[in-house]
Amino acid sequence: MKNLFKFFIEHPKLVNLFLVLVLVMGTMSFLNLKRNSIPKVDFKMIFITTIYPGAAPEDVEINVTIPIEDELQKVTGLKDLKSYSAENVSTVFVEIDPDVKDIEEVKKDVNKAVDRVANLPKKIKDRPIVTELKSQIFPVFEVAISGDSQISELELRKYAKTLEKKISELPGVAGTKKVGYRKREVHVEVDPVKANNQYVSLSEVMGSIMARNIRLSGGTIQSLATKKKVITLSQFDDPMEVKDVIIRSAFSGQRILVSDLARVEDSFEDETKIVKANGEPCINIVVDKKETADAVRVAEAIKKLLIQHNKDLPKGVYAQVVKDYSVYVKSLLNVVISNALVGFVLVALCLMIFLDARIAFWTALGIPFSLLVAFYFMPVYDIAVTTQSLLALIIVLGMLVDDAIVVSEHIFSYREKGLGVIEASIKGISEIFWPVCATVTTTIAAFLPVLLMGGIWGEFIRAIPIVITVTLLASLFEATFILPAHLAHTPLKTKAKPKVLLWLEDIYRRNLIRVLKRKNLFIWIFIGIFIFAVGVLWPILGFELMPSRDADLLMVKITTPKGTPLRETERRVNDIEKIVKETVPKEALASYVTTIGERGTDMWDTISGLTQDHWAKVTVNLTPAQNRKITAIQIKDKLVKKIEPLKNGIGEFTDLAVTTQAGGPPTGKPIDVNFIGNNDGIRTKLGDDFVEFISSNKAVFDIVRDDEKGLQELNIKLNYQLMSELGITAVDVASTIRA
Repeated sequence: MKNLFKFFIEHPKLVNLFLVLVLVMGTMSFLNLKRNSIPKVDFKMIFITTIYPGAAPEDVEINVTIPIEDELQKVTGLKDLKSYSAENVSTVFVEIDPDVKDIEEVKKDVNKAVDRVANLPKKIKDRPIVTELKSQIFPVFEVAISGDSQISELELRKYAKTLEKKISELPGVAGTKKVGYRKREVHVEVDPVKANNQYVSLSEVMGSIMARNIRLSGGTIQSLATKKKVITLSQFDDPMEVKDVIIRSAFSGQRILVSDLARVEDSFEDETKIVKANGEPCINIVVDKKETADAVRVAEAIKKLLIQHNKDLPKGVYAQVVKDYSVYVKSLLNVVISNALVGFVLVALCLMIFLDARIAFWTALGIPFSLLVAFYFMPVYDIAVTTQSLLALIIVLGMLVDDAIVVSEHIFSYREKGLGVIEASIKGISEIFWPVCATVTTTIAAFLPVLLMGGIWGEFIRAIPIVITVTLLASLFEATFILPAHLAHTPLKTKAKPKVLLWLEDIYRRNLIRVLKRKNLFIWIFIGIFIFAVGVLWPILGFELMPSRDADLLMVKITTPKGTPLRETERRVNDIEKIVKETVPKEALASYVTTIGERGTDMWDTISGLTQDHWAKVTVNLTPAQNRKITAIQIKDKLVKKIEPLKNGIGEFTDLAVTTQAGGPPTGKPIDVNFIGNNDGIRTKLGDDFVEFISSNKAVFDIVRDDEKGLQELNIKLNYQLMSELGITAVDVASTIRA
């Protein structure tokens, strides 16, 4: 090693060239690094969602969920398979075994299994939707477009669609999704009195409309010279042409049209979800970025677009930013940069006091050098600038110049003893290299085992040990090869030690002698402190991998009694919105979004598409923790105090809970308890007993059950003898009632 150190020390131009190369390449890599809100993670989870309009949970389970489960049971490589059947929707959750060799092949098999599902009810218009849970599906930006009471829903839809088109054309945008955007429908409201007078049934009206609106191929006609397709075109050019559909006619020329029996309206599909931004009804546009795009650049492009787009909107319509996930990455990146600059200055000042100004500069240079090397190697390991990688840099910043300080001080001591500049550098680094190397490798050894962590968490935090290891190795290289070369060619001024330093050295020397004379005593003292820390303090401190004390998001989960209409749920949630607006300080509140019809604080609820009229949630987006004085926990406690009286009030709410966003990836609840069996009564009884037992534990909160009772039913019992006499079947009765 001594010859290698000598080579670098005797070739300062080579060292400087290498230093410049690292600074340039590291800077270029930093400028081109992708910045994302969360790291690239494959959660190895799939959701299969099927919409079955108007169906009860039992019908959904029998006709949709069970057939899908039967096909999925044939797929090998699955770790877990769960399903949820509710009114109108079936959701099947699939978790892939992480130990499977070819995960992509298992995903293909899952898609094939869903495609094999046949004989689904005719009322299901769309095939089951298969959603693979990856970090790429989580949005980077959310925009709300709102209007005052003078703006109709039809106009707001037009403005939302225009804005969505503009956003989708921006570079880096992968796709958009509109929330609160209802599809247009033509409603035909048949007057039962008029229909009865004309002896026309609902099924006859429906059949006439369906028979009129068709496009059907009639084969081909081939002659000696040409070959042409025959197509019967009878589709509506204008949806309102439904009014002119002939239901019945006679040879006398008399006709019964749809408009004679019904009122036809150009309207929208039934509401299943209501979205409001900052208390105003709106249509939200959720933006996803491309996998290779930079989240911060995409967000900045959207903000610029919104500034110009708002100028073009009419009075009473405005677009606002609801959620910008890139804010937190930029905030943390600023923390890293500011900490690095402060660290550079502090190290330089300290060394200038005790050693020399030029030694201070070359020693402090290890901070930017190590960070730029880390930025250069991050793309090599497929690591973007995320909160995890930035957290790793913040952790390692305090360790970067430890080795450089030891090396520079050791070399400086030989310079003070009169050795030549080259000889002092070679002798100093040769003697101190292995101890310095040992300190760095032991620190790396403490973080490397994190790479062995499996599952979602392992993928989520893999950047932390890699970034720390690369940065520390870069610091070690700079301290042992680049720093000695610079010190060997830097003229130094010898100066007497400050009196304060001499006084501190004297105190340290005298106390060190006292400790060494009683070394056995102090060894036992430190053993006792260690035992006390492990046995007493550790259980008190507890363990939390990703604390949520300074979370940037709060959620108020709301449940009203089963059967509460959507608009009534909205009315009741208005009180919660007022409490949020009054309680959260303005400087801490970025925005709040109310979603009526969607439940829960878990990402699963949003992805699965489950909606119920009696569910609601208010998502409170806070400003970055670095920019506010109050913590998320303090805000949560204030909200709980004000919301609690509503929960215990007149019965408008069955559940009200305020939760903070847990740190780390979306992994569901900390504890899940499942009761499996075919007897609904026994399962319900076990669930009731367990909830009663666990609720007595003060450490448990936010208990969620997924077996809530369905809507009250009106069961129709048929008179089969009378039906036979009238020539109708059970299908005729059911179809008429459904219509």
